[in-house]
Amino acid sequence: TSSRWSTVSRTSSLESQNPAHFISSVSACSQSELRTTLGPTGTDGSESPVPSMYLKLDHHLRPLAPCPNSCESMAVFEQHIRMAQEYLKVQSEIAYLLNRKEELTVELELEQKEQQTSLRLMQEHSKMLEDHSSLLTVCQDLRSKLSLTQSQNQPYS
Repeated sequence: TSSRWSTVSRTSSLESQNPAHFISSVSACSQSELRTTLGPTGTDGSESPVPSMYLKLDHHLRPLAPCPNSCESMAVFEQHIRMAQEYLKVQSEIAYLLNRKEELTVELELEQKEQQTSLRLMQEHSKMLEDHSSLLTVCQDLRSKLSLTQSQNQPYS
């Protein structure tokens, strides 16, 4: 039991490191070797199924093979398997959430760039409207001056 707790505490201290580090891609141990190690036959005489998650664990996280003659050993092994399954599930969720976070960060950055572009274009549009308005005012002033000058330059009839 104390070795199990040391494994759990060692595992929890390692969890703060890169989660992808803990999930190995391919195991050197074949399923048939593992079945032999864990018990060659089930209750009905057929081979006992080895949890597929067992092969996904790094070697240092795999539970030791139980002593088939000890109920306590078998119970500890089964508990370790359940904990390993939960661990892999959590690691998968972490990996998924990290990927999703990256996607959302990229989307957010794109949205912020679009907002900045939109804001800049709105400011340019506003400036152009102001320029247009002032040019219209200048144009009206010039037309009225032209009209006044033309009326002053016409001889009285």
